[in-house]
Amino acid sequence: MLRLITNEKEIQACQKKIETQLKKDLPFQKTAIIGFQGGQVTREIVFKDKLWYSTDVLKDNTPRFWNAFGFHEKNQKHVNITVEINIVFEGRTKRVAGLFAKDERTGKCFLLHRGKIGGGKKGVGRDSFKNWYRGTWVEVIDDHGNEEEAILISSITSKDLLIKITNFVNEVARFKTVITNQENSRSVENLEDSLSFSPEFYGTKKGKRKSKFEYESNHGLIVNALEEWLKNRMESNLKTFNTSLIDLGVSDGNRTLSIFEIKTSFDSQSIYTGIGQLMFHSAGEDRIRKYLVLPFHNYKDKFLSILKALNINLIQFKFERNTIAFID
Repeated sequence: MLRLITNEKEIQACQKKIETQLKKDLPFQKTAIIGFQGGQVTREIVFKDKLWYSTDVLKDNTPRFWNAFGFHEKNQKHVNITVEINIVFEGRTKRVAGLFAKDERTGKCFLLHRGKIGGGKKGVGRDSFKNWYRGTWVEVIDDHGNEEEAILISSITSKDLLIKITNFVNEVARFKTVITNQENSRSVENLEDSLSFSPEFYGTKKGKRKSKFEYESNHGLIVNALEEWLKNRMESNLKTFNTSLIDLGVSDGNRTLSIFEIKTSFDSQSIYTGIGQLMFHSAGEDRIRKYLVLPFHNYKDKFLSILKALNINLIQFKFERNTIAFID
């Protein structure tokens, strides 16, 4: 279980680690005019390639650390905020979207986001973004037993912190573009009619979550990389999609052709869960091809034969110099 960090000194320490790492990973600096809904400010930003980051301390009605992110082109002096991951100085409030939480088992601290996306555009909101986002949502509990769901972005000490934050910012940017263009490229019309399950039947997660958060923070990265890998291999008339229950799928526009379940760990619980999800979501639809996506490992022949008997295909992935390679 992740426990919300509310102590002022602990929050300051987490914020300091985030700032230090990002300023190291984003080595270039300049003064820019930062635009946001209703106004603009002039601030120093750090950047590399297209991603920029700016931070400040805000002491208004909700004292907080301001962490703004966005994308820009070379020599651009005016930039717009894509998303803010602001952190309240102390305590618990949902008026800001960012938060830090600690894994009670390992003591590791994580950066999370409540999924509340701003921008003032119709259709931009937490619920619609939750259906869009491909990363992991986890339960966070505070010292009073209050629970909430939030997006798991990264461990604050992860060597891939910048990659994971960039992935999150990119997802928000793509989501806003889709809303603006009124074209959701991640959904398929009548999708529920093409699968043999009802989302309402699936139920709600209850109880303590015992997942490996460090692994799970890679989930969105792997899903997006897998989508790009598939697009380079499949016919042009096919399209990829995902839902809140299915990590990734391929459709011809009329029916679902294949579904993919990604697990970031190869422990037995993850594997059993992945197999169960694939079987559940394809029940009664023998034509749907099923793919279990697991970390690269020397899997035993007995395990591979079981997958074959269940008509489940195995795809393995591994990290190679900040990229993800797939092996089928």
